Amino acid sequence: MASPEDAANAIDSLYGKTLLSVPECIEAFKNNEVLQKDDISSSTSSRVVFIDSTWWHKGKEVDAGRKEYERGPRIKGSLHIDMDDICSDSDLPYMLPTKDFFEKAMNYYGISNNDHIIITARDESVYFTPRTWFLFKTFGHDAKKLHLMQGSLQQWIDLGGEVDDSPAVIPLFQELFGNNEIQDSTTVKEGYCAKPSTNVVDKDHMIKTINANKEGKKDGALILDSRGSSFATKGHMPGAIHLPYADWVQTANAQVWKTTDEIEKIFEAAGVDPLSKQNIICSCGTGVSVCHTLLALNLCGRDLDDEEFTTVMYDGSWAEYGKDPNTEKVF
Repeated sequence: MASPEDAANAIDSLYGKTLLSVPECIEAFKNNEVLQKDDISSSTSSRVVFIDSTWWHKGKEVDAGRKEYERGPRIKGSLHIDMDDICSDSDLPYMLPTKDFFEKAMNYYGISNNDHIIITARDESVYFTPRTWFLFKTFGHDAKKLHLMQGSLQQWIDLGGEVDDSPAVIPLFQELFGNNEIQDSTTVKEGYCAKPSTNVVDKDHMIKTINANKEGKKDGALILDSRGSSFATKGHMPGAIHLPYADWVQTANAQVWKTTDEIEKIFEAAGVDPLSKQNIICSCGTGVSVCHTLLALNLCGRDLDDEEFTTVMYDGSWAEYGKDPNTEKVF
């Protein structure tokens, strides 16, 4: 077993590694266990928090990810983020939550701004873990402490990772924080501090960008659309480039991303330079798969925090833009 000092150093070495193999995650789990048993180290070192973000957009019932987590098995000590719950109460699907709502949820879970967050999913068919990556990033969590496990829960189990088989109940934050007002009977720890969301734009910004592109103005942007077949069947924004979200990950396992070289070639084939000195707006159907594009750009070295050449997502995406009869569309 590692000493507390060696365990802390090993966890620190995760900094900046966005994609972690299953063995690396198991080692991080073991090192975190060492720190939690050492009173001094546990109060001064970064922790590792595992978050199950299993969510399917089709093929299963809406809350299947939540129910499977509650039923178990799950990674021992892991938490769960439900995309249908940690979002805004809006007539548009999966809109990002408010800063205060996200902050309350993280404090309820006892998550710290200093924690390393390892995002996981139950099986190879789950695509949308990057949404949880972006959820933390947009509200100011250090992006270099955000990681995605490159493999499923079953692979974790097969390699000896610890699990909890006992039933669990996770909160419905929409009920707990009804109308964004915490209920008197709810105890929430204080500690996590969310920042105003970044890398997000609205429909007005999207329309202005499309007009700027038509007029050749420098405040225009590349528009990248990550939808699947609906890009062609339901229409798209003028000038949008189609980069389907499924292309970034392995066909046999949606939890495992392709190599950086393979990702760069996908961008190149679409005529996109991830490091180009121009603004980029990413869109999709409902503001979920768009996070794949943002992560792919980031993995290729694009600075998502560059204020001169911005990289953003359109939160309302096609769900909002497409239903507006006054927006310009290409069919």
